[in-house]
Amino acid sequence: MTSAEVTARATYTGVRPERIFLVVGAVFGLLIVFVTPPFQAPDEYAHFYRAFQVSEGGLLAQRHNGVPGAWLPTSVLTTAERAAPGIAFHPEKKERLEDLLALIEMPLASEWRSFTDLPNTARYVPLLYLPQAAAIGVGRILGLAPILLTYAGRAGNLAAWLC
Repeated sequence: MTSAEVTARATYTGVRPERIFLVVGAVFGLLIVFVTPPFQAPDEYAHFYRAFQVSEGGLLAQRHNGVPGAWLPTSVLTTAERAAPGIAFHPEKKERLEDLLALIEMPLASEWRSFTDLPNTARYVPLLYLPQAAAIGVGRILGLAPILLTYAGRAGNLAAWLC
């Protein structure tokens, strides 16, 4: 069967390819969002930091001692450190579920801030982070802990991809 015949047959039976894509994409996308531990990928923390900055309206990186970066809630930085200590580039190290669950209790505490450098993400256009930043913004309004904001950001990216 050619692809045109498959599409015609699927349309005839009421199952349209774009609906199949949405269902399969949503199911497997949600698995990736929630099963992959946070900050498992080497650059995920840097992209999360930049998306968090954009969610607060920070469109441009700030400079501190000549270094581009952002003033973020200390709890956001602490969450990334505690969730994945030394995991990047070390496949033999694994995150522990109990460590992640303990982070759910950590409040955002936006008034306490620390500077972090963003050498690789500060130069990216804020528009690239809009889906993740929007989801993080909603999570901040709901009072979610920083670890849950990472999942919210991932879900925002998934929703944009599905659209």
